[in-house]
Amino acid sequence: MAAGKMPGHPGFAVQALLFLAIAVHCNDDFDEARSILNQAIEIALHIGMQSRTYSAAFGEGSRVLEESWRRTWWGLYVTDGVFAGIRHRPTFSLWTVETDVELPCEESHYEAGEIPPPQTLQDYDSREFSADDTAFSSFTYLIDLGSIIGAVLAVGTDPGEPFDSSVVSADANLINWAMYHPKSKRDLIGEDGKLDEVLFQAHALFNTRPLYDIHTTKALEAAQAGLGLFTLPGPFIMHTPLVLCGLTLSMLAQISACTYVLSGMEYSKARDRVRLGLGVVKAFAEVWPLGGKAVNEVRTIATAVLSTQTVSPSSFRDVQCPRPATLDVPSDSPDRSGEGLDLDDPDLLRLSWDSAMAACLEESLPEYK
Repeated sequence: MAAGKMPGHPGFAVQALLFLAIAVHCNDDFDEARSILNQAIEIALHIGMQSRTYSAAFGEGSRVLEESWRRTWWGLYVTDGVFAGIRHRPTFSLWTVETDVELPCEESHYEAGEIPPPQTLQDYDSREFSADDTAFSSFTYLIDLGSIIGAVLAVGTDPGEPFDSSVVSADANLINWAMYHPKSKRDLIGEDGKLDEVLFQAHALFNTRPLYDIHTTKALEAAQAGLGLFTLPGPFIMHTPLVLCGLTLSMLAQISACTYVLSGMEYSKARDRVRLGLGVVKAFAEVWPLGGKAVNEVRTIATAVLSTQTVSPSSFRDVQCPRPATLDVPSDSPDRSGEGLDLDDPDLLRLSWDSAMAACLEESLPEYK
């Protein structure tokens, strides 16, 4: 439906299309989800939702409705980035759009209808120079990570030197994101004992960072941390289903590590993390078809790989589903006993974002075949 023909106030259509795009995505129809999200973006830009004046102009004197419009814009921004990361696009469309929309407030304030004066992007960008430990909303940290995704995607995935300036810069942005969290945002469990779901999504996204030339140690740490998030209290199904692809990527990384790197107790721990991940994805599969697909593919790969004592890369050719990752292992490399392996050697286990996503979603993404 064209932007100029939307019935009623088109801002509500943007909200509806955003939710629909996420639901269709998790229903394992990526192309249709992307099309729906593009339509939402087209309408949002057409009506000027990227401007801070929009919320006041169409807020009808309600601070709650004004906050709703801000959240709609930023939800669109983050989702656009997540979709682009999964499909391995060089950027996402809203990353280059100039915006001065003010930042969302905390979830508790929004739900209670008690909307404080909004903070700005300028406030956030100057936080490291602030004398006090100023905290921003959890949504703000998710937005910042979405912006970093744009920078990381722009780096690309062609193999390069470990200290390539563009790679170092992208990695530094991610490290800074975590380093400048105030004390109140360093624990995902709030004072009320409840999990901060928005911050959970941000950390899940952070731990599936798509750097193309990441060292083995960093890749394994990211996969371990990503899976570790799901040991936090709370029903799995209450998490956003947008974490499914990152969760699958973490499991595939652990399976690859079991094949070529880990041994002994670390090998057993990695297997346990794969079991945990499968349990989480099975819970999602009760609602979302994408979860069911991920369960079947990871289970098949894990059965073929982890049920044998020694595995060679050619073994993956017999598995009737995608490979878990690109494994640039020298022909004379040792088996998974780990003797003589340098975990900081970037050529030992190169986990490529596009190939790992292909492992999760090859049937939905023909361009990866």
